[in-house]
Amino acid sequence: MQKVILTQLTLLEKLIPKHFQAINHFIKVIVRACGSKTAGGFNFKDLSITDYSINQLTGIAYAGVYKN
Repeated sequence: MQKVILTQLTLLEKLIPKHFQAINHFIKVIVRACGSKTAGGFNFKDLSITDYSINQLTGIAYAGVYKN
């Protein structure tokens, strides 16, 4: 049992850094797509959302079509 737990912990120790590296890369891609050179230049006005209910909850600009 202990060996299985240690094997799982070792696997997590390898996966967690890769996960954060992937997130970091994704954030850099999004920032560049919004026209900024660094994440510091990225701001709230660069965001938009197509879910109206999330727009109402967060105040992020709504980019969808209003339904009657």
